Amino acid sequence: MRILNMKKKKLGTLVSAACLGVLAVPSVFASSSGVDLNLSAKAAGGGRAGAAYTRPTGPSEALFGNPATLTQIKGTQASISATFIFYEIEHEVSYAGLSTISDSGHKDLVVPDMAITSEVMPGLVLGFGVETDAGLAADYRTAPINILANAEAALGFTEPFNVPLMVELISFNANIGAGYQITDTLSIGAAVTIGFGLAQLGTVGDTEGHVALDTVAGIVLGTPAATFQDFGGTSSSVHNFGFGASLGLTWQPNDMITVGAAYKSSLAYDFEDILYRDLSRLGGETGLQDLKVELPYEVIVGVAFQDLLPNLLLEADLVYKGWGSAESFQDVWDDQYLLLLGAEYEMGNWTLRAGYSYSENMMKSKVNNTLSDLDGLGDLPLGDSPVPGFSTDLVGIVQSTLLPVVWEHNVSVGVGYDFGSFQTNMFVSYAFEEETSYTANTIGAMVGEVVPGLGNPTYTGTVEAQIFVGIGVSAKF
Repeated sequence: MRILNMKKKKLGTLVSAACLGVLAVPSVFASSSGVDLNLSAKAAGGGRAGAAYTRPTGPSEALFGNPATLTQIKGTQASISATFIFYEIEHEVSYAGLSTISDSGHKDLVVPDMAITSEVMPGLVLGFGVETDAGLAADYRTAPINILANAEAALGFTEPFNVPLMVELISFNANIGAGYQITDTLSIGAAVTIGFGLAQLGTVGDTEGHVALDTVAGIVLGTPAATFQDFGGTSSSVHNFGFGASLGLTWQPNDMITVGAAYKSSLAYDFEDILYRDLSRLGGETGLQDLKVELPYEVIVGVAFQDLLPNLLLEADLVYKGWGSAESFQDVWDDQYLLLLGAEYEMGNWTLRAGYSYSENMMKSKVNNTLSDLDGLGDLPLGDSPVPGFSTDLVGIVQSTLLPVVWEHNVSVGVGYDFGSFQTNMFVSYAFEEETSYTANTIGAMVGEVVPGLGNPTYTGTVEAQIFVGIGVSAKF
């Protein structure tokens, strides 16, 4: 009885610490797989670059990956971890031989994770966990985006055309899952997801220089004077719940090979009153707007080879992510493939891990003219506006400033040590710098009718090298 009480106390301590960690996280950001982190930020699985969908490294990887792999987590196990994330986003506007650079204020963050699994009867494993599933953050309030790269002087204006854009999205997932071993070679599993999302989108602080836009629009479109005016903050902080599910199976034809497949449903949030617009001077509506944000469905297949060489595990997973049909993201991103390769070598109490992942570039070459059903940002029109091309350019600017998720190549290494009753895991991953650009043809054409020969402005978002450093503790009972 005393041993049982000690186990319960240890388990309760792990759970309490994990929940406090999840509640304390300030914000998150996008990874190379979009706003989703997949398994790349887990203390053990991160060492294999997230290649843990077929032979998981612990309870969290099984619960939030392929739930059929829960049957591989024997007894009762619990894990808690935190991953520190270091990254920077730089944005450059080039126009008329000039350029301006803005740095996003979001940089260093932390992502917590916890899970508990228990084999309640032979072949049946239940699990519960909480993770930071997805996130996105960019903030230009202290370094606003200069829409015309300080070329306003060519139009006779001294005030720069600045827009302090920002976005923040965070999705916490609570999973309840079960895995059942049907035969010696076949397992199935399912998990239900309850998501809690927090979001902001729009501008923070006052815009500047709308007189330049107003003058150009008056000459080109014939709009009355003062149609476009500077405006203040347009974003509000909102939250919502969402629901999803995942299904999986694994097949092990022999002791060396495991094959897995899983499907993860989309998870949608309906954020009410998130963004303000005032289109009254264009004959439109005024007030707050709703925004539907949908995290995409995923299809995962994988294969793992165990003991091709003594104590060596190799795994390859392929993940297909349906960004092209996910609400809001479908306006700026295409569907995406991820290739995850991981290796794990046991050496006594030590476990050494390494991995590589490739993420297909998902930036749309032709963006839509709005996000979901939004029709404006302040007095800037979106959607079916008087000049649809102008609205498309605004979304293109948003793509390169707030959504430049273009990391493609990622390498990782990790190490674990087994103390007997508990284990520790650490990893470091490095995603190489990438960039994406958008050319605003309509804005260039409009200004060109006033001052010919300036060309078209180009907006380039550069995501600098992204580093994950994760550490975690797990226990077996």
